[in-house]
Amino acid sequence: MVKSYPVEIRWRVVFLRNDNYSIKEIARTLRVGQTFVKKILSLYHTTLGVEYEAHHKGRPRIIKGQDNVLIRTLVDKYPEIYLDELRDWMHHITGKEYTITTLHRFLRKSGLTVKKMHVIARQRNELLRSSYRRLVSDFHQHQFLFIDESAKDDRTFQRKFGMCLKGCRLANHGNFTRGKRFSVLAAMAATGVQVAHSIIGSYDMSQFEFAFENFVLPLIGSFAKNEECSVLVLDNCTIHYSEKVIQMVREKGGLMVFLPLVLASHILPSNLYTTCTLQRL
Repeated sequence: MVKSYPVEIRWRVVFLRNDNYSIKEIARTLRVGQTFVKKILSLYHTTLGVEYEAHHKGRPRIIKGQDNVLIRTLVDKYPEIYLDELRDWMHHITGKEYTITTLHRFLRKSGLTVKKMHVIARQRNELLRSSYRRLVSDFHQHQFLFIDESAKDDRTFQRKFGMCLKGCRLANHGNFTRGKRFSVLAAMAATGVQVAHSIIGSYDMSQFEFAFENFVLPLIGSFAKNEECSVLVLDNCTIHYSEKVIQMVREKGGLMVFLPLVLASHILPSNLYTTCTLQRL
């Protein structure tokens, strides 16, 4: 294609040629190449113009119009849909047959990629969550003490990803059996981990009560006096709703705050849930 010179220069080539200038004189006068002059004159004799017509590159789009909107609507509503399922839905709705390759290319050009999907529980109660956020916003940072358990076994520290050449399968020897299990109970405040207690196996209510009474309870301050570690935050594990633990926290002047339940009636007895609700308020 001719070098992108201004339109005025291109028309000047034609005008000078009409004034009986030679190609060499036109090139010297306008300070352009003789090849450029020849191409402009040839273009003018062919099209009576000095600019090439714009043309679209590539093949025409297969998916367009309402099908474009329909595919985006299906993907927005069902982000977990497979390409073969999307193809079947398009055939069922529109009667058109699209290949999986065409659908994949269209989704990629639309900026859509495959990502790990975050699943949100249908039972989540947004009213309880907003009430919980409003509740904890009334406390000060130094008052919080977060308590939770964690566990590990022989499979915990096995890495799932590694480096390998393209086209090669990466494998490594690892444990498929759980092996010995260790559990730890930790209490964390704004300044870091305050105390931790570990056992072999998993915590039950009696072991949780023992660890709480001997390791966590000495840290708890008085909520009325605005002391540190006076607001205990726990999840809804059943062992956390121990009457003995609740009574010990009350005697120390602390306050227990539980995370909002998903389905309280399916997890705890109604009388215990009422006691914890009163304790939170």
